[in-house]
Amino acid sequence: METYAFRGVERASGRIRQGRMQASSSAEAVERLNREGLRLTRLGTVKERLEWWRGGAADSRRAPRPATLDERARLARQLGMLLAAGLPLLAGLELLARQERVESRRAVLADLAATVRSGVPLSQGLSKGPGRFDPLSVSLVRAGEAAGALDDTLLRLARVLEASARLRSRLLAALAYPMLVALVAGVVVGAMLLFVVPRFEQLFLAQFPGRTLPGLTRGVLGLSRFVLQHGGWCLVSAPLLGAGVLWAGRRNGWRRKWQSGIRRLPLVARVWQAVWVARWARTLGVLLGAGVPILDALALSRDAVGTDETLRLALRSAEARVGAGVPLSRALEEGGAAPATVIALLEVGEATGKLPETLERLADVQDEEVDRAVITFTALVEPLLMVALALGVGTVVIALFLPMIDLIRALSGG
Repeated sequence: METYAFRGVERASGRIRQGRMQASSSAEAVERLNREGLRLTRLGTVKERLEWWRGGAADSRRAPRPATLDERARLARQLGMLLAAGLPLLAGLELLARQERVESRRAVLADLAATVRSGVPLSQGLSKGPGRFDPLSVSLVRAGEAAGALDDTLLRLARVLEASARLRSRLLAALAYPMLVALVAGVVVGAMLLFVVPRFEQLFLAQFPGRTLPGLTRGVLGLSRFVLQHGGWCLVSAPLLGAGVLWAGRRNGWRRKWQSGIRRLPLVARVWQAVWVARWARTLGVLLGAGVPILDALALSRDAVGTDETLRLALRSAEARVGAGVPLSRALEEGGAAPATVIALLEVGEATGKLPETLERLADVQDEEVDRAVITFTALVEPLLMVALALGVGTVVIALFLPMIDLIRALSGG
């Protein structure tokens, strides 16, 4: 018997559940958890997790690192192209395993090929092991296997994963520049407070004994003394503070409050709406296009919008209405889960019988909206950061030169 650590989403309530269980194999663990109504997002033996934390990844076959989003997209794209070219599934997997240069990924592909060789479906093989795919991808592959269109399904899955990777890259790129400028500003001001200001303070004590310095100068000198005296403690406590913030951020209550506050900001609210609509629409469109039943597709696509509980509750309410026979567009409109433009496009898709294609076009439109919002954000933030940097450095410089101006006036007899 092995001890497995698992994490998943309860189908009935939508709540996240995690824990440990005893099972003779991962397949048995998956089957038992599925019977309990849990949609798995993570499963692994406790032994594998301990080896990873201890640096046991040297044995790459025993504890390969989890596959990244880009790696999963590349595997789906390459395997889909090989199948579309007429190569059998097993031969395609073996070819990809031989071509893989990274040892840990080669081991995962070899294990996957061995699993398929033993008669296990590809979807079940993708759901097992440290390199496993997410439940949404596994469900999509399973639908492709049932429909006999695995090559087309894998290419669809690759488009979904690649779109998610592009979206994440856009958002990270939008944040990278402001963070870099803020870091440079902090280093410059910190260096001035540590090395430049103390020298000026010695000069002021020698040239202005007993004389009252300007208020701005006294403030900068006091800040410099504080940094000199307590800077070490600040450096030590900063990681602890960061760890505390991360811990609080993982608590559901704190996370909901933080996310709710951030998403109320005008530009952030616009970007967040475009992001979740793009993820949800693309995921739902691909699932429906692959033949997944609409209720299952709605449940899986709900996971694509992240952890926003308000939004997830609204989508879950819309799912219940669809289950009662209400069209998807009207169900979303009644629950207030989607903007009016999304409702209008969904109505067109339902009226024409081309809902999957309409959803994918909607996702493309929302991706363009994210691009425009990121450009706007960058255009606004760049000058603000330059002004903030100039104000920080300029304040220190002015504070240091104010007494020098008084000295020059005194020497000139002014």
